[in-house]
Amino acid sequence: MAGLTISLALQTTLSNIIAGVLLFSDKTLRLNDVISYSGIKGIVVRVGLRSTLIRTQEGNIAIIGNSTLMSGPFINYTAEERLVGKP
Repeated sequence: MAGLTISLALQTTLSNIIAGVLLFSDKTLRLNDVISYSGIKGIVVRVGLRSTLIRTQEGNIAIIGNSTLMSGPFINYTAEERLVGKP
């Protein structure tokens, strides 16, 4: 019973960790990329295991869970060369 309770409690955390690893390993997201997601546009200042921090044009920090970001869609304005090769 305790194992079931713990696994249910950690489900979101594990999902965010896996999504963070995939975002970084797939080269989908890196530091200093300019992205927009759900009306938030800014520069990626940190990609952590559980969340990504984005500095908006106003200077605010938006914290988005990696699994939420991974489910997208988000637009990466600065990753075209890295993702599809040189135009």
